[in-house]
Amino acid sequence: MKKFEVTWIKIVKKLALTFRFTPYEREILQNNNVAKLIGAIPFLAGCESPCRTAVSHVSIYLIAKHPVMRDIYDHQPGDDFDIINRLFDIKHFRGGKKKIIQRGMELLMLTMLSNYQKDQTADELMGKYNPIYAKKWNYEPTRKLLTERIKSVRCPEMDEIFGIDDGTEGWWDPFKENSGIPSENNNFHRN
Repeated sequence: MKKFEVTWIKIVKKLALTFRFTPYEREILQNNNVAKLIGAIPFLAGCESPCRTAVSHVSIYLIAKHPVMRDIYDHQPGDDFDIINRLFDIKHFRGGKKKIIQRGMELLMLTMLSNYQKDQTADELMGKYNPIYAKKWNYEPTRKLLTERIKSVRCPEMDEIFGIDDGTEGWWDPFKENSGIPSENNNFHRN
């Protein structure tokens, strides 16, 4: 996966220039394993134009988690139908190995689900919609199903970037501590 590391660094440099990140923010993004997984999926699956897809998907991820865009991208009751609907904007790939794409998307779903589980009490107190506390998604059976599906497709290169244990940690948001771009003192949050 060393080849992807070189590619990932180039992608991060371009995104950092585009979003006007500081060197520190660029480093945080470079080490954000959710963003790296999003960027790696088209390469691991052998998709057409993997770099274009990676940049597009990581950009959407960053935009969707930006505080100014939360009213547009945050989970709404209409998103409850299927967990994959939350990833609609980053689930489009040209060609590639479908099982590897599905595995990567299921790792992202597991991470998102675990984040909702972890945040359900705080979200309820803040009045923020959460499909776990709203009883629209059932955490344990969904976690179990996703874990089984992920384990059924072998991809050690993906596991090097982001494994099942990472997914159950629930670090979905790049603006939370330990998961990516910090919420204070960064250019990305300036209006």
